[in-house]
Amino acid sequence: MSPFSRQPISDLYQSIRSHISPNSYTDNLDIENVVTNFFVSLFPVAYHHVVHAESDTHSSDFHVDYKNCLMHTFEDIQPFGDIPRIVARSLQQSVGAATVFVRALDRGADVLASTEELDSEYLTHKCKMHLLKMSYCPECRGMIKGRVKSCYSYCSNVMRGCLTQYVGSLDSPWTSFAESMERLLGLVRSKEGIETVIKTLEVKLSEAIMYAMQNGPELEKKVSQLYFFIS
Repeated sequence: MSPFSRQPISDLYQSIRSHISPNSYTDNLDIENVVTNFFVSLFPVAYHHVVHAESDTHSSDFHVDYKNCLMHTFEDIQPFGDIPRIVARSLQQSVGAATVFVRALDRGADVLASTEELDSEYLTHKCKMHLLKMSYCPECRGMIKGRVKSCYSYCSNVMRGCLTQYVGSLDSPWTSFAESMERLLGLVRSKEGIETVIKTLEVKLSEAIMYAMQNGPELEKKVSQLYFFIS
């Protein structure tokens, strides 16, 4: 079945990846639709190559009209039981937290980028002179306190005077960033986090296929009835 299921699975992972973006403004309904569409597209493949397997059809795909018919009956048949809803719910929670986490990282990058303004060309001539003088201060050069005359206060005054104009603009966004990261890191690393959910997604897909196989006779009966009704 793998050659025919490769594209739906690839599309699923690509959709999840596109949702985890600082520029993504999708909601839980979008994730639910992504998961539903995936299982709908997987159903014809699973049914033809696993549930309704025949020796003379394993090596080839089947007619597109039959595929469309099976996809059309997905909601009525529910071939994978509750597994699609379970997968959708876990992805809604984990993708949502991961997206906020990525946005926080993006915000942090903006804050760090703003520190580039602390380049010497933005400093006043007076600050440059004080910084030059301070560079010869033994305490600021890491020498052991007590062996030389301390100039800690001078260092503090120079740094405070030269950096005050930047501290105000950096403090608020950086504090917001730190608080967001602290709150979200636990969610992302938890058992409901995106990493764990993605790692267990393959298991859930296998469980869905096994569910369809175990209920194969009943599925074939439902498909035959619905296919006859539709046709």
